[in-house]
This record gives sequence, structure tokens and C-alpha cells, in this order.
Amino acid sequence: VNYQRTALDWLANMDRNVDRVSELMQETYGADAKLWRRRWRRFYLATAGLFGNDEGRTWAVSHYRLAPVAAATEARSGDDL
Repeated sequence: VNYQRTALDWLANMDRNVDRVSELMQETYGADAKLWRRRWRRFYLATAGLFGNDEGRTWAVSHYRLAPVAAATEARSGDDL
């Protein structure tokens, strides 16, 4: 449920600062700025819906630190691959 509130707060922040957000989207995405603004809006709405489902018990967020395959292979160089 906390992640739902966070997503809705980000959406409200985006709406509240629509002029600045539009400017940043234009700088970042150029001709596709309007498309990307809609994508971000859908992302926030979808995130809020998913993480608010069943009082937040259905979905979770996990964070993983990944290494490139080459680095992982080098780290295990003594192992039989």
C-alpha cells in the first residue's frame, strides 16, 4: 500500500508541475515528449493499481545487484564452469 501511495504522489507531483515536466520531457524525449508523458502517467497509474490490490499483499518490490556475465565468470574462475 505504501508503494501505491508513492506512485499516486508522483503522479500528483507530475500533474502539479505540468509546465516544468513538459519542458523536461521535451528536452529528454524531443518529438516523442507527449508520448512519453502519457507513458509515465500510465506507469504511475498501473503501479498504484497493482500495488494497491488486495491491500498491497499481491505484489512486492525486490532489489537485486547484478553483475555482467563476464565479471561473474571471472569471479568464479577457480570453479568448474
